[in-house]
Amino acid sequence: MTADRVRYVERQPLGAADLTAEQEFRIGQRRRHEQAAHGTPAELTGASVDTPGRTARLGLGSDFVVSVGDAERIRVTPERAVLTGDTRVGGTLRIGKRLAFPDAAPVPAGPSPWRIYRTEGRLRLEINHPGTAGDPALHTFGAGGALTVGSDGTTRIRGNLTVEGGRVEGPVQPDISDPRLGAVLLQSWSIANSSAGRALDERYNNALSVSVGPDEIPPPTPGAALTVRVQNDGRDPLTDVIMAGEVRITNAANTVSTHAISGQFGALAKDQTKDTDRNIGLIPGAYTVTVTVLARATGPEQAVVNGFTTSTWQIVVGGIP
Repeated sequence: MTADRVRYVERQPLGAADLTAEQEFRIGQRRRHEQAAHGTPAELTGASVDTPGRTARLGLGSDFVVSVGDAERIRVTPERAVLTGDTRVGGTLRIGKRLAFPDAAPVPAGPSPWRIYRTEGRLRLEINHPGTAGDPALHTFGAGGALTVGSDGTTRIRGNLTVEGGRVEGPVQPDISDPRLGAVLLQSWSIANSSAGRALDERYNNALSVSVGPDEIPPPTPGAALTVRVQNDGRDPLTDVIMAGEVRITNAANTVSTHAISGQFGALAKDQTKDTDRNIGLIPGAYTVTVTVLARATGPEQAVVNGFTTSTWQIVVGGIP
């Protein structure tokens, strides 16, 4: 017992201060015992820590480095963190400043889905194409909801697209959903009817005709439908037959509305026809209706065959107040 400790006597009442002092004394005794028995904990200092088989190493120098075999995978410096090789993130990855790809990777020989990497002069983001096991349109890459790219090759932009640099467009395909198709048909028709076009073999002249009918179309009834007919009037079968046009409706107040009309027919044998109907949905009133239609097909020896028509009606739909 030390001089400042209370001498305990059986059944002697003790105050709270004495009990607190005794508790602190015993805690101090325990610490002194542990230090005497086990010594003061020492610091571990080293340049690296290796696994027993030296298959991985943890570098503890000025940079924090993680290596697997002879390949360095992670290096953390005071300025940056560098990840080398394939890196997979199981959770959410948040990038505070920027993500850089300093070294160009070779172009893979085959598909490499769900990867982001840089090749020479190009940043590639690969998504998976499910093949016959799923719908390619459901496998997409999105950017903030404004841009989505599907593995089926469809790119969708929601909102306005402003091009500040150059724009390079691919060739126009015989796709009725391509808004450029009408301009291409008009251009090819104009070329075919130029002085150079008139010098072509008469074998293809007037081989493809386009008409709007029946003769009373559009009839003066609400919800009327007009019919555009494409016919092969030539001597040879035609392939890749497509048609695109516009119905332009002007009312008495000079308000203009336009309606697209299109068709994709494949092949047309000699004298064969194909029809496309379009409902113009008129309400009571007076109208000027103009229908312009262009058609294009491929003849023998890849010759381009064109057809064109334009018709205008002044009509009155009953029930005008």
